[in-house]
Amino acid sequence: MKFKVISDSSPLIALSKVDKLNLLKQIFEHIHIPEAVWREVVEEGKGLSGSEIENLSWVKVEKVKDLNVLRALSDKFGKGEREVIGMAIETSTPLVLIDEKIAKRKLDSLDIPVIGTLGILLIAKKKKLIKNIKNPMDKLIKSGFYIDKVLYKSALDIAGEKQE
Repeated sequence: MKFKVISDSSPLIALSKVDKLNLLKQIFEHIHIPEAVWREVVEEGKGLSGSEIENLSWVKVEKVKDLNVLRALSDKFGKGEREVIGMAIETSTPLVLIDEKIAKRKLDSLDIPVIGTLGILLIAKKKKLIKNIKNPMDKLIKSGFYIDKVLYKSALDIAGEKQE
């Protein structure tokens, strides 16, 4: 079964900050993002430059079709998260890349598979696309990306890496 991979802005921004954005193409081939995520990442200047993401032919920007789904979602989600969840609901076999806990819980409640930025790094290590996850995680933290200490240690354990 082939999954449609839908991404929120946080994994795109985080991986871009540590020069690992291309991992998404190597792992998933194509990433679909809703228009609100495009605006967050490009137009609001939170991450990638417009030219950088426009040159990524493997990133597909799509419009959420069912506006009723978006209206039904709580205001506790940002516009990008609402559109990611809405797109996932519309898709028969989605996989969602997202880091925000509240959105992850909502997607879990809908039985929609979710992975975050650290999960992407773990997959990349397993596929031997990167040598370790510690260096990218440390760079993420230095760039302002929050990683809980327990999650940091757990990710290193899963990757089979020692914490120094």
